[in-house]
Amino acid sequence: MAKQTKAERIEAKVASGLSHIEAEIEVEQEDAAARITRLRQRQEKEDAKVREIVVDLLEEEHSEVFERLQAKAREQLADEAQRRRERAKRATRSSESTAAVDDYAERSTFSAEA
Repeated sequence: MAKQTKAERIEAKVASGLSHIEAEIEVEQEDAAARITRLRQRQEKEDAKVREIVVDLLEEEHSEVFERLQAKAREQLADEAQRRRERAKRATRSSESTAAVDDYAERSTFSAEA
């Protein structure tokens, strides 16, 4: 589908029951939201580039600080991974104990019916 012009978009909204001014307002709001989204994306890209440069400068100019921070970051990642593993183990144990209780309840029901 070809991209609609602003006038076509307004006319489509008028055809759907909006007044002309309401349709114009909606189209302008949509356009503004799209512009803001594009600007935010540009800002995020610029921020990422700046961070890369900062990391490179830190590594070059303060290698000892960079290495210490890098080690600290690796520790944090390892700690997060350990917490995830522990949560997964607890969830597995919890589901196993729930399954065991369900099995017991099922056997109890069968023995009571017999």
